[in-house]
Amino acid sequence: MKFRKKHLALLAAAALLPTAVFSNLPVNAVHVTSTTETPCAQATCGVFTYTNHGSYIEITACNASQGSVTVPAAIDGVPVTTIGVLAFYDCKQLTSIHLPDSITTLKEGAFRNCQNLSEINIPDSVRSIGTELFYDCYALKTAHIPPKISEIPDNMFAFCTSLTNVNIPSNITAINKGAFYYCKGLQSISIPVNVSFIGNSAFSECTALNSVSFAGTELVWKTIRIEGSNTYLTQAPMTFGTEEPAVTVLYGDVNCNGMVDITDVLALNTNLLNGTPLPALGIRAADVDRDGKLTFADSLVILKHTVSLVNKLPL
Repeated sequence: MKFRKKHLALLAAAALLPTAVFSNLPVNAVHVTSTTETPCAQATCGVFTYTNHGSYIEITACNASQGSVTVPAAIDGVPVTTIGVLAFYDCKQLTSIHLPDSITTLKEGAFRNCQNLSEINIPDSVRSIGTELFYDCYALKTAHIPPKISEIPDNMFAFCTSLTNVNIPSNITAINKGAFYYCKGLQSISIPVNVSFIGNSAFSECTALNSVSFAGTELVWKTIRIEGSNTYLTQAPMTFGTEEPAVTVLYGDVNCNGMVDITDVLALNTNLLNGTPLPALGIRAADVDRDGKLTFADSLVILKHTVSLVNKLPL
């Protein structure tokens, strides 16, 4: 009887061991595998708050009261490559920002509402830019768009009322909506030949704009799709160049069907007689005599080409 009571007591004591004993063991004594990912480390470096993504660092905020800041190229040996969404938002006391060549990405609104920012370098290493990058940066005077960017994003310089000079690289193909909206100090702009699209209100309220230079011919300019509310751009005095866009043109292929035949002659004649619109690339392809305009002389040359009287287009 005593043995049975002692045995029951031992069983009761054993039942208490998980909470009384195992709970006090060190963590590494209990073999539990966690599937939860380790969160990115967040920290500060001087006036900057950043996130360490392991292989790169993203600046997420700036607590700067001084007029000028320099973003470090690396923190603890990890390269700083990204300026995050709204990272410098509302840093109204900043007048100058220096970015290192390690930067590759500038996210949406990164410098929005930096109202006293007048100087910033955007290194050529940057290959991605978000929308509204300098929105409401009233004091910004000049801007450099890096050559690895193919489009100017929506509202990139909207309300940059002091902006007077901006460098647009030759590989830009689109100036998207509101890109220079309300840039009332912008007096001149040079547009590269590869631009094929200018979005709604891209140059709206650019009331001082009095000189537009286009690197291509007037004929190429007419092929650009320009959306509404860009009167200050389209009515400004213009000068044209002689460059051709980096696109393959099959001269004579007016209707853009991949071949040159009598239907191209008919398409061009219909355009010249009735104003029937042609495809953008078709307008360029129709200028076979390369005089910068479309006439019946072009139509005649294409006709001669279809019957082998002209061997090569363009002339």
